[in-house]
Amino acid sequence: MKILFAASEAGPFIRTGGLGDVAAALPKAFKALGHDVRVVIPYYKTEIPAQFQNLMAYEGSTFVDLSWRRQYCGVFKAVYEGITYYFIDNEYYFKRNGLYGHFDDGERFAFFSSYSRIDADYGFRSRHYSRKRLANGFGSCIFGLLLPLFKRISENQNGVYNS
Repeated sequence: MKILFAASEAGPFIRTGGLGDVAAALPKAFKALGHDVRVVIPYYKTEIPAQFQNLMAYEGSTFVDLSWRRQYCGVFKAVYEGITYYFIDNEYYFKRNGLYGHFDDGERFAFFSSYSRIDADYGFRSRHYSRKRLANGFGSCIFGLLLPLFKRISENQNGVYNS
């Protein structure tokens, strides 16, 4: 099975507690069972240690419409212990001190949750992971809730959601 795991943090790259530990352990457990697992997290440039940033390679970029904003979105990739990690880059949202507790956390993680649309529009290599996605923690729970909406928007040529 191919699984894309979305979390707002994942060890060993970045963790503040239990969520980062779980987001590190579950992909390893799924991989040990023979599944093809990939992980997507925000690219916290000021928080991820240099030893891990040196493993990352630029994959591509696009722009994402988020309410009234049109934001740059870059994707970096690293392979660590046989698991592929994707890092969603946007300095406006993620180049800050600390992961949480900012006045615009809802907007920041709505942007992160738009990864499913970025994937559909731009065709990053995680594209074939559209069937099984796991979201863990507040920052990525929006991901699961909005996934059908993002997919519907990306399928509509003019970008307007019509129900």
